[in-house]
Amino acid sequence: MKSTTNTKINRNSFSSINPQVENGVLSTLVTAQTVSKPVISDVYDNFGPVQRLLAHGETTDDRNPKIGGTALSDTQYIHLYRNGVEVAKVAVIDGQWSWEGGANVFGTGYNNIVVRGENSQGQLSDASEPFLIIVAGKPGVPVIFDAIDDAGGLPEIIKRGGKTDDDTPTLRGSGVPGSIITLQTKAPGGKWVELGSATVDSEGKWQLTSSQLSENGDWSFRAKAANGHGASAWSDSFTLQIEGLATAQPVLTEVLDNFGQIKKALANNSNTDDHNPRFSGTADSSIKFVHIYDGNTKIATVLTNKGKWSWESDANIFGSGKHQITLRGEDAGGAISEPTAAFDFTITAAAPGVPVIINALDDISSVVEIIDHKGKTSDSTPTLNGLGAEGSVVTIQALSPNGEWEIIGSTVVGSNERWSFTTTELTQTGNWGFRVMSSNENGKSGWSSKFVLKLVEVQPEIEEITSVNTDITTSDILAKSTELLFNNEPNSYDKFDSAAIADLENYSSNMLSQYGVVVSVMPQSSQDLNLLPQDLLAQY
Repeated sequence: MKSTTNTKINRNSFSSINPQVENGVLSTLVTAQTVSKPVISDVYDNFGPVQRLLAHGETTDDRNPKIGGTALSDTQYIHLYRNGVEVAKVAVIDGQWSWEGGANVFGTGYNNIVVRGENSQGQLSDASEPFLIIVAGKPGVPVIFDAIDDAGGLPEIIKRGGKTDDDTPTLRGSGVPGSIITLQTKAPGGKWVELGSATVDSEGKWQLTSSQLSENGDWSFRAKAANGHGASAWSDSFTLQIEGLATAQPVLTEVLDNFGQIKKALANNSNTDDHNPRFSGTADSSIKFVHIYDGNTKIATVLTNKGKWSWESDANIFGSGKHQITLRGEDAGGAISEPTAAFDFTITAAAPGVPVIINALDDISSVVEIIDHKGKTSDSTPTLNGLGAEGSVVTIQALSPNGEWEIIGSTVVGSNERWSFTTTELTQTGNWGFRVMSSNENGKSGWSSKFVLKLVEVQPEIEEITSVNTDITTSDILAKSTELLFNNEPNSYDKFDSAAIADLENYSSNMLSQYGVVVSVMPQSSQDLNLLPQDLLAQY
């Protein structure tokens, strides 16, 4: 007789078989349903300054990386194990699964990850291929172990304290995989400045090519590492002796035309009327002097100051025509740089611009008065003041009332671009016009706008009383005052009321009786006296 035994394999893949033997024959039929093995397809570091897909065995600062993969259709769940301990159960959706812990599931160090699938009957698959994650904490201090000189033929490894003529050496070192290396450098006698950063690869190595080193001497380098858990201290200094470098070139940043009425920065290959433009620029910290050349001729040497320099001649060394400016730098050791690219400009022979009349001076009295356009003056020889092109000749014309324009003289504009001219005698009162024009060996300008002065008559001065006439009477005062009161116009009596005459008589009589002196009487403000001269009522 044949005996058949059906055995179900439990979820841990173990089976229990209890066959029956009949007539000395053992017959067992085992029926088992297997579960397909799932796959870990990607592990993503999404923490800290560097976020990326991780390779098997790579180091990361992420204690909760995102893990995902695939499973066949017979798999409903994924069981995820870390170092043999189950840490998660994840549902499979459309053959895909994904999981990310939220409680720092993976500790610092080695984390061996495997997954197993579970079908609808609760059966488990075999474990997947393992995926190793090495989790780092706060990075330790990185190391700079050498530099590469590739300035010549074959690359050369330069150890600490070695010599090189490569002004952009490549620094190499080690650190915690995935951490960011920041590199600093210090020039001879200088301060630490940042060069750049690099990421430590999965093998714990990094490298960074330096920016250009500007001078010969001992250059120092140092590095520190950082990840999502913090930053390390700076490494020990790594020193290279840089030698044989060319001296850095200075930089010309501006050529300024600061002469004449139009002042501006010049562009390369432009024109100017300034025979002494101002040159300025910058220089590397290694440059002590800047030499300035016009063509092949050195015209100046300038001492740099904190990386800047400036120069302007005071001797008109640039003549009319084209000029080609180049610069050379000189370091403290006397090494001279190659010349810079040329800056070209041309000094043109230009006619002067139109001059300007600013104001006039009335100096007929002891107090000099400034008279503006359309102002009044009693000075028949006023002094005109104005602006113009330095060294140009200013020609002055005058227009008399009811007359025509006539040249009355000329003057030369000074180094401060100012000019002054005292007119000839102005022969009649009224509005006088003045205009000016500039000229030099290169041409002449147009005429300026008209400047107008109104010439008025000179007012009589009040005589000073130097003695007292004791024989004078009130009637004498009244007669004299009346004469002056009406400005020698006897027929003008009807223009004043009797009160004004009475006031004048009483005032004069009182002053004579009390003090025995005669004083001048000045009008204040009275409609009755509005026909009198403005500065005089009576005098003796």
